[in-house]
Formats: sequence, structure tokens, C-alpha cells
Amino acid sequence: MNTWEHMLSLVGCEMGFCPLCDKTREALLLEDNIKQIAALAKKHDILPIVADAVIKACPELKASSPALYSSLWRELTLALYRYEKLKNELDKIKEALSLEKVCHMPLKGAVIRDKYPEPWLRTSCDIDLLVKPEELARAKDTLTDRLSYKADRKGPHDIPLSSPSGVHIELHYWLIEERAGEASSKILENVWNYSHVLDGFTYEMSDEMFYFYHIAHMAKHFQNGGCGVRPFIDLYLLLSDNNAPDAEDKRRELLEKGGLLRFETVCREVANMWFQGGEPSEIAKKTSDYILCGGVYGTMENYVANHNAKADGKFSYLMRRLFRPYKELCEDYPMIIKHKWLTPFFELVRFFRMIFGGRLKRSLSEVSMVVSSDKEKLNNTRRFLEELGL
Repeated sequence: MNTWEHMLSLVGCEMGFCPLCDKTREALLLEDNIKQIAALAKKHDILPIVADAVIKACPELKASSPALYSSLWRELTLALYRYEKLKNELDKIKEALSLEKVCHMPLKGAVIRDKYPEPWLRTSCDIDLLVKPEELARAKDTLTDRLSYKADRKGPHDIPLSSPSGVHIELHYWLIEERAGEASSKILENVWNYSHVLDGFTYEMSDEMFYFYHIAHMAKHFQNGGCGVRPFIDLYLLLSDNNAPDAEDKRRELLEKGGLLRFETVCREVANMWFQGGEPSEIAKKTSDYILCGGVYGTMENYVANHNAKADGKFSYLMRRLFRPYKELCEDYPMIIKHKWLTPFFELVRFFRMIFGGRLKRSLSEVSMVVSSDKEKLNNTRRFLEELGL
């Protein structure tokens, strides 16, 4: 077994998906193996899960390797601290918005972590919250006036805010993922029709919409280079949590409408392979390798390969990156929606930000990858995305 397999075995055991593999238990006898597993888990932002599993599986570690034990224990205490901090902030946000009668809906980690064995095992660096577009200004004013949050520049889907305690908040008013397909976008723009009141002015998505949004979010990150292991842990939990007799049918119906059924089917197969030892297909093996090699945010190489494969040649890709199409430029600079004549000006702003805003090295690296990419690799990437329905 390799380091990836040991890490996944520990994750599966900690989450209650499967018993710990005997070979992994043997591997934990060596301190170097534990360090390698922990390093990989950190790369995928699931170190608290793995750290807790190691401590439970190796009670003798405290005496045999006190320094390593302390480092793992520190990860658990930090995870618990971050969770309590986020929970406290979310409670204040919900209370403030409810007092102002602003409808709001927690997203992503704020919801899924309650399905974990311990909520603090589901790490998160911010709070994602959805409000209705027509209530966005009131929601923002509520958080800045009542809770002294500082708001950043409004984006195409959200307003970033930061609390006095240092917690980052994404106040979403639009759920459509970046450059999502038309079918997927139509479903996501109707999210409030697939929600119900949970408490006061706090809403929650229906099971099928939450599942669809999770898959759509995975697809976005996947196409941008990779999404890490954690979304597959969430996916496996959601697959185990569809007790309603028609839950599976409702999920499938939305996925078919949104053009994501093929991608979800492969992701489901990968999750079963990792946590139940299921026999994977070739496309599932390829997807697994793609995810495990990429880390939580994927790799630049994957990003370039995916987007280059979708373009009509290298020159087309580079021109699209240098001069973004109007619709995409609107995402960064909403002002040009009303003032289209400012488009050339903001193309220049974007260009100078790329040079002087600390992104020059990344941009040059991207150009180098595009220029050096060969036709066979592009065709392979194109076929890979087509097999996934992306």
C-alpha cells in the first residue's frame, strides 16, 4: 500500500465508513510513515481527521514519539478552536439577520459538518451564507452596522466580509458557479424554490438541491485543477444520508437536468473505491489519480490542461486569458454591465493588475505550460473531460 491508501484507510476508519486496514495499522508503527501520511493529509486539508484516527489507532504514540504526538494533538485543538470560532460567528450572523428579517441560508461546511462524527473534524476557513439578491444591501448593512464587519468590493456572486475576530465571510447572493453550464445555471438560480424555513428567517436547501449544489461545486473546482479529498468525504456522507424513499430519484432528476449526472456517477464510484474497496472503472481510476495528485486546490498544470483542451488552439486560449470575454470580465468588474463603454479601460486595469499585482510569475508559468503543451496531451485531456460529461 502507498501513502495515499494509508491516508484513505485512516479517513474511512475515523468517519465510520470502514474498519482500519491491517496494513495501515502496521505502517503506523513507523514514525516516518505517520509523518508522510500527515503531510499528505495536510495537503488535502483533512489533517484533523487523520490526526485523530492516528491517535486512536496508536495510543502508545504519546510515549514512543512525544514530539509527533504533540504535533498531531495540536492539530486537533486548533481544529476545535477554529470550529468554535466559526460557530460563534455564524450564530451571531443568523441572529442579526433574523432581527432585521433578512432571509438567509448557510452553505457548504456550515451544513455538512453536522453529519461528521464530530463537527470540528470538518475544517473550514470561512463562512458561506446565501441571501436573496434584493436583500443583499440590507444584509451587508446589518453585518457592518450591527456586528462591525468590514466589507470588501462586491463580486459577481458575493460580498466578502471580515469580522472583528478575523473570521472571513462570503455573503453570496448568486449560487451559479463560475462559467457553469447553462443547464446547471438554470437549476442553481432557482435555489430558493428548493428551500424551506428552518427557524425564523434561516432557510435550508432541500436534500436534492444541496446534493446538486455540492456536485456542481465539485465540478467547478475539478475543472479548475482539482478539488481534493474532502468533497468526496462529504459526498460519501450524503450518499449515506438519503433515507427518504424518493431521495435518490429526486437527486438523479436534478443531476440529469443540470448535465452533471455522468460526473456524479464517476465521483460516486471514486468514493466507493476509496472507502469501501469497490472495483473501479478506468475512468474512476484516472479521476482518483487526478484528485490525489492535485491537493485541495488542484494544480496549475491541471488547470491549464483543462482550459487549454476546451479552447480552439493555444493562440485562442492565450488571447482569452489576456483579454477576457465581456461576460467573464463582468464577473470581476460589474460596473461594465451598465457602462459597457468602460470595457477597454477595465481590460487594461486587469492587465496591469496581472503585472504589478503579484500574479506575473503565475501568469508567465501559465503561458509557458500552454506553449509547451503537445497535441496528444490536449486530446487526452479533452477525452478525459468528455468521459466525465464536463
